[in-house]
Amino acid sequence: MAKEEPFVFKVLIKREDDEWVAHCLELDLIAVSDDPDQVEKDIIDIIVAQVRDCIANDNLDHLYRAASVSVWKEYFASTGRREMRGATSSAADNEGLSSITPLIRANAGFSPDVYHA
Repeated sequence: MAKEEPFVFKVLIKREDDEWVAHCLELDLIAVSDDPDQVEKDIIDIIVAQVRDCIANDNLDHLYRAASVSVWKEYFASTGRREMRGATSSAADNEGLSSITPLIRANAGFSPDVYHA
């Protein structure tokens, strides 16, 4: 049996005014929160939901929609990269889609002026 390759996405996490913003570059999805840990969880949940929806509706041709060039440049200038992974939810188990979640990884880059460990 062939090994399943994960979906890997780049996520820029930065502070804007009083909020944390996470931007998935390949899908052009955004999450906003007052808490940096929560924004990481939220963007992963949004990415997982988008991938699940595209798979469930046989619509992978429309999964990828790139963020603007300026966001990509900001990501590549970011620091403190680390990997984030999705967590399987009970709703996913009920929908029979829980096997998708472990195949989602995000490489987070933090804006240089807001890095947190």
